[in-house]
Amino acid sequence: MFLGEFSCLGVFYLLVWRDRRRPEPSTALAQPFNPLLFLPPALCDMTGTSIMYVALNMTSASSFQMLRGSVVIFTGLLSVAFLGRKLELSQWL
Repeated sequence: MFLGEFSCLGVFYLLVWRDRRRPEPSTALAQPFNPLLFLPPALCDMTGTSIMYVALNMTSASSFQMLRGSVVIFTGLLSVAFLGRKLELSQWL
């Protein structure tokens, strides 16, 4: 998964490079692109994956999967409680 996420950055640079080689570039970057923009989400994803790996080693696989699947339920409940969103019946189901 990390390799797939990282390859998106390579494809982006490849498309920008190809566009700059054309006589009339179709996309002009309004500001310079800083690749460190992806650092905070990548670190959060890597930290979450590491914590899940530790949790899987310390509990049984069945309880780990139930807790992992309950993330959707807690997200819905917390969005109602803190964000004041109203979930539709299909979302509750």
